[in-house]
Amino acid sequence: EIGKDSMEGLQEMHDAEKPNERLAFKEYISEPAKALLAEVAAKAKDKQAAAKQLVLQEA
Repeated sequence: EIGKDSMEGLQEMHDAEKPNERLAFKEYISEPAKALLAEVAAKAKDKQAAAKQLVLQEA
């Protein structure tokens, strides 16, 4: 009877899951990490814009 109850619980858990959700990749990024990534992206964008201006000036 104990095994029967545990199997019912497992079946309920299985039924509650959406398809392909069990092994789905979930990404968590902390707030300081988000800020750092935004800062790095902004610097890269500025650097790219400066390089583009330099190329346009030389042309």
